[in-house]
Amino acid sequence: MKKIIIVEDDLLLQAEYESFLTKTFGEAISRVISLPNAERLLTTHQSIQADLIITDLVMDSHKEGM
Repeated sequence: MKKIIIVEDDLLLQAEYESFLTKTFGEAISRVISLPNAERLLTTHQSIQADLIITDLVMDSHKEGM
């Protein structure tokens, strides 16, 4: 069972990615967490130990591609 973190500032894309991953990989995924920015990525990853992190490289926030 894989844990995935999605970091995407566009909420519509965030939902689309989560839906695609869930439909495509179904039972192989135990958890998908969506974050709107990179600031919470480190603490979130440390607490759940994600197997895969998908990030938006160009974000509207202050820190891009973090």
